[in-house]
Amino acid sequence: MNAAEAHAAAAAEGLALVRAENPTGFKGVSHDQRPAQSRKPFKAQLRHDGCTNHLGTFATAEEAALAVARFLGPEGVAAEQAAVRDSIGRKLPAASQRSAAPMTAAEAYTAAAAEGLALLGADNETGFKGVKRNTSNTSTISFKAQLMRGGRTIYLGIFATAEEAALAVARFLGPEGVVASLAAAASAALEPAPMTAAEAHAAAAAEGLALLCAENSTGFKDVRRSGKSSGSKPFTAELRHGGRKNYLGAFATAEEAALAVARFLGPEGVTAALAPEPAPMTAEEAHAAAAAEGLTLLRAENTTGFKNVSRKTAVEVKLSKPFKAQLNHGGRNHHLGHFATAEQAALAVARFLAPPAAEAAPAAPPAAPLAPAAATQTVTAPTADAAPPDTSGVEVTGEVRRDERERRKRKRAIDVDALELEVKVEVKEEPL
Repeated sequence: MNAAEAHAAAAAEGLALVRAENPTGFKGVSHDQRPAQSRKPFKAQLRHDGCTNHLGTFATAEEAALAVARFLGPEGVAAEQAAVRDSIGRKLPAASQRSAAPMTAAEAYTAAAAEGLALLGADNETGFKGVKRNTSNTSTISFKAQLMRGGRTIYLGIFATAEEAALAVARFLGPEGVVASLAAAASAALEPAPMTAAEAHAAAAAEGLALLCAENSTGFKDVRRSGKSSGSKPFTAELRHGGRKNYLGAFATAEEAALAVARFLGPEGVTAALAPEPAPMTAEEAHAAAAAEGLTLLRAENTTGFKNVSRKTAVEVKLSKPFKAQLNHGGRNHHLGHFATAEQAALAVARFLAPPAAEAAPAAPPAAPLAPAAATQTVTAPTADAAPPDTSGVEVTGEVRRDERERRKRKRAIDVDALELEVKVEVKEEPL
């Protein structure tokens, strides 16, 4: 059974083929791509009342969907359509309003005009808003209609022609939504035509600017091609300035995007960017500079021969500076820049790792020695009962040390004699 016959049979039985957001476009229908199932690649299978019900394999997705509809019956089909209405927030066309066969382009335009609608054009591969080519299966249905509304993707079905899918989008939006979309498209059409390369260069010269060239895929500094395949503005201008990333917009040509960069920088910024960079340091100059600064270029067993230096590809960095100096130090990743030679990058690493100037400064010379008089100052030896003098801060000679030891010995001897005399006195006074 082909698609038209399946739709006709469903309408004759008071049923409808239940749509779903899956590769086949129908609820309970899956596509089996195994070679053994090439004659009947569509399988109808449904879970109902806790059981999985296998309804057979079929040649077309519509015939499998008819088997699902017959299994559900009129009430089940109505319940499934109600669930779909709740999910997309709009009533689907009734079975009697659906064409048994896929609509042609002329029929879709005629139906839209009869309902006070219009098929919304767009700058994409299908030419219609909310319509894209469906490549997820090999069936005859090849266009998908879906829209974003309120942060949600509203799936409207899969159709045989782009015009029929566009009609589904228009019916979902309704007359007011179609009018609003047409007004937005007209407003966008009033935007000035994209600048050509010559016009962008002329505008830059008139404003005292210049388009900054660069060795990248677009040929201009801070301009890149967007990865998106569709769209009329594939070039984006974005640059880092003042510690912030600044997005300047999307443009139809690389030259127009480069003009936006030049306008952002202004005449002074463009002049600074055009200033010639100092000549790259050769390997010999890098080694000489390191020796003059008391540094050493750290060797390593890698492709560059130097520690924390790597070679980047042409896609990742400008061709004139293929060597990158980067290291992890103090728990942080430090990017030191790109350089023309590996030795210059290694010199940047050595300078980064060099101790600060305060630590590298030579130690202060030792203090001058004390004057001879102060160095030989003597301290008068105290008597046995006198307290020892305060000799802090005064250099003590060998003679003073001997006098101090003698004084301490005499004091200990006096203390011992006094203790013995006290003991003798106490023994004499003890009563018999």
